[in-house]
Amino acid sequence: MTRKYSGFTLVEMLIVMGILSVLMAIGVSVARFAVQRANNIQHQSAVDQMFQALQSYYTDNREYPTIGDGTSTDFVDFETALGTGGVLDQYVDANFDGGAAARYYYFVDNTSNSPQAFLVCVSFSEPTAITNDDQGGYCHGNGFGDGDVTGGEPITTKEIAAVTFQELVEDQSAAAATSDWDGATQSWGGVSE
Repeated sequence: MTRKYSGFTLVEMLIVMGILSVLMAIGVSVARFAVQRANNIQHQSAVDQMFQALQSYYTDNREYPTIGDGTSTDFVDFETALGTGGVLDQYVDANFDGGAAARYYYFVDNTSNSPQAFLVCVSFSEPTAITNDDQGGYCHGNGFGDGDVTGGEPITTKEIAAVTFQELVEDQSAAAATSDWDGATQSWGGVSE
């Protein structure tokens, strides 16, 4: 009496493994895209919160904070401005979340005695990868179309593609107050390794 085994052949197993590998690769790439998109939305939300804080500051003071050396009305960097006693301390929620690691920029038209135009921008790339930024960025403020705000070409849209972000924001960062947000520690001042 011969017994006939029924099961998968080696070829059938290889085909199933190949199909599973393709499905896993697709799943990983979709998950990566979803995480990146969620990080970008969180960065946009943080910039929008800063925009609201700066608008509230303007309502109280009739001007935006200038970029300076740290006097009570100067904007030195985000850590100082949003910290205890900082120029925007009373306007931003204490549980501010800047998202994953990113670099934030504050541009203001310092050409007048009472600045009336500003932009807050964020790079979607981690600060350690800024020089080869391939993800673009986001800006919000009332200084769109005003070259005096950035000291260069005017920024005209909120969402900015990678190459354009490099030209319009990164290359003009000497005119901005910049700070790196560390997503791991949820704090300003650099990225932990």
